[in-house]
Amino acid sequence: RPAAAAEATTSSSAAATASVESPFEAATSAAATPASLSPSSHAEEMDADAKCAPHLVSTAPRVDYHVAIPTFMRWRPAKEVSKKRRLKECSAPFILVHTLAMLSLHRIPLERVTLFVASEGELDKYRAALRGSAWQEVRIVISEPGNKNSRNFIYRFFPAGSYVVSMDDDLERIIWKVTEGAGEVGTVCDLPAGSLEKLIFDGYDQMREKKAFLWGLNTSQNSRCMRLKGISVRNGLVNGYFNGFICRPECTELLRTLQDAMEDAEFSVRHFAKDGVVLRYRMYAGITSPHSNGGGLQSKFEKGKCPEAGGRKAEERRGALELSRLFPKLIGPPFARVNKVTLDVTFLNGNRPGKKRKRPVAAPPGDVVASRAKSKAAGLLKGGSAALLQRERKRRKRLRQVRIKPQMPLLHEEDGVVYKANPKRPGSEAHKLYNTYQFATTVAQARKLGARKIDIAFDWSYGHLELTRLRIEPTTWDCEVRDIFGICRPPPVPLEVANSDVVTVRVRECGVAVPGLPVPREALLELKSQVPGLKDVPDEAWRRCTGPFANVSMALLRSLLYWALT
Repeated sequence: RPAAAAEATTSSSAAATASVESPFEAATSAAATPASLSPSSHAEEMDADAKCAPHLVSTAPRVDYHVAIPTFMRWRPAKEVSKKRRLKECSAPFILVHTLAMLSLHRIPLERVTLFVASEGELDKYRAALRGSAWQEVRIVISEPGNKNSRNFIYRFFPAGSYVVSMDDDLERIIWKVTEGAGEVGTVCDLPAGSLEKLIFDGYDQMREKKAFLWGLNTSQNSRCMRLKGISVRNGLVNGYFNGFICRPECTELLRTLQDAMEDAEFSVRHFAKDGVVLRYRMYAGITSPHSNGGGLQSKFEKGKCPEAGGRKAEERRGALELSRLFPKLIGPPFARVNKVTLDVTFLNGNRPGKKRKRPVAAPPGDVVASRAKSKAAGLLKGGSAALLQRERKRRKRLRQVRIKPQMPLLHEEDGVVYKANPKRPGSEAHKLYNTYQFATTVAQARKLGARKIDIAFDWSYGHLELTRLRIEPTTWDCEVRDIFGICRPPPVPLEVANSDVVTVRVRECGVAVPGLPVPREALLELKSQVPGLKDVPDEAWRRCTGPFANVSMALLRSLLYWALT
């Protein structure tokens, strides 16, 4: 799509579009991200709830608004800033092929947009970079250095009561969920061109209706975490890459005071603490890559520029800890996430001031059985049967002990596998997906047929996937094996009489439904010859929970076997 070729309306000229495409517009058009799905061509495939999305049906009146874009070092060519393959040959300014391209696509008037830069030198570089494009006359204001300081400056820059829509300078597009499904093609699509302004008007209308002063989009780009309808009003993160707020510069308690990496989480919780509500559209999400692009906040943590150990993640954790001390009723203690990109802040679902909870807190996901047992136990208590209640409590305890937690095994592409008959609920998306890969014989074949990492993890943990052949080759080289015997190998252990070709060995990734890995007997005997402490271990001991490798990872076992054989 020709992203930068938009009809820019300026205060000095109400004029028309350029008839000759500039070099910047040509580069922007070539580097534009292909749309994931065209809503107009797939209208008949939309769910009924998706057809009621705010940008389609909202009748919110037009309001005056400002678009604020804090930016730093994004005047550089996109090929220097981004690692994306599609921008490898793009010489246009990074901001021109990202946020400004998106605004052009949605026909946002130029006079509503303001860029906030850190210094006079940055201002000159942005002017030079945007020269010859449709955005060469955009207003640029010098704010203050630093992400936190720049956003505080923006909050105080506009008059009280002003409606401001803040965007990061690396925002590529906004996606919208149109159908339910487990990540199938067509689940989400790009927001139709020209629809953004209608969403902005609806955001202001929703704030006025719910007495809120801050709104944003879904915090996750994963379609499974998005919904077809609904606006969340609970305590939670309003991402800094796209949000709308009503300025209240007199409320100094809303200004950011903590680390740069935590500014959006702090801004969100400060608004909830004051107003009791923040809004998040559950059907929309923004597409950005904050951790992979150079410049911006990430430039602070580039090699040689951050004196603190750990960089951005370390600063996030320090900020999360301080935030939990400032707002103990709204923010819990931080904890490390599996995904390193995910923020370590724990938002607590507090009630709105003056509101009573209408229903008790539901059981956490995956604990539905225990929740039902708890309800049953409460009914028994009313009946007065102490013996039945005690028995029910013991049953609930056993359920908690055997509850399966999915483990992600580090499998090799050439590992042999066999899948059991389809155990999923007929008619469900999981049942359809399982049918596509259940006849695979290797991990590589299963992935080629559609099995995702999360599918392999669940099938492995619940015993639906069984390993038939273990590839003796390291999956990771982050392992050092030191031979304490030196170059002289001890005499080999005499070969035992083989009852089978493989020995089942239990490792750390084996849950309650997985007995162990099929290790070739020859490889195991070679390992026993190199490690004297293993020579007296019988076959049946390898599969026990107290076996020699029960607390050793699968990757380390492969490395040891490979070392013994080579």
